[in-house]
Amino acid sequence: MKADRRCGCVWWIRKRDTGSRRRSGCLFSLPLFTRTTSQSLRLRKTLATVTITRGNSRSVFSLVIIGEFMNKRNYQKELEKKLEELQSGGGVPTLFLHSCCAPCSSYVLEYLSRYFEITVFYYNPNIYPPSEYEERTSEQERLIREFNGEWENEADRHPIHFVAGTYVPDDFYAAAKGLEQEPEGGARCTECFKLRLSEAAREAKAGGFDFFTTTLTISPLKDAERLNRIGEEMGKEYGVEFLPSDFKKKNGYKRSTELSREHALYRQNYCGCVFSKREAEERTGRSE
Repeated sequence: MKADRRCGCVWWIRKRDTGSRRRSGCLFSLPLFTRTTSQSLRLRKTLATVTITRGNSRSVFSLVIIGEFMNKRNYQKELEKKLEELQSGGGVPTLFLHSCCAPCSSYVLEYLSRYFEITVFYYNPNIYPPSEYEERTSEQERLIREFNGEWENEADRHPIHFVAGTYVPDDFYAAAKGLEQEPEGGARCTECFKLRLSEAAREAKAGGFDFFTTTLTISPLKDAERLNRIGEEMGKEYGVEFLPSDFKKKNGYKRSTELSREHALYRQNYCGCVFSKREAEERTGRSE
């Protein structure tokens, strides 16, 4: 069973001498302890064992804790704390922002352009077909031009720049090899995140940027914990600081949809790769 992440669940297990039959049920939830790391702990611990004898019959009851415990990090609060630190330090730090598409970048750029001089890194070799890649790239560049024009006279805004990564779909297919049948959001996506964030970290280090991060956490369908963990790993590997985020928080995703309408942005109906496109088409077929 899956326990509440904030507490353990105490179960009883009954054993009989006369057979192997076991019965169990949840008695109550019991707060146990907290952890200071993001790692999860699977726990099975017997608290007590009670033996009851009635004539020739004997029953053994055990109180057992079974569960998984995890203190989830609040990446939005971590980001806010970092922004406060940067503001108190003076100067304008540089941010290398990996972007998956213009709609997802819209709120992130509106939010962070007050704190950083941002360079948008459009690196997405997963996108299929090439015509889709070209359209998404074009929309990203258009949005940046429009934002720079709108905010030209705002003193607390910083200019946004654009860099296109190389588009080599074979790099994505190599990363996804053997995972073609994985569902959207599974292991194949993890490898895709690693591919893109690794390249973003490498380029950020080469360009001398203070931080790098990704717009991907704005999607309600993306696992912010997984993305931040991968980003931090890549940051350590290449020696550049990863900016934590969960951009969907504080109505970030909602604001991105509003900005997309205001700027008439092309909003795709699938994540990007041929596999997600296939799943989207299958869903559409089932709903018709």
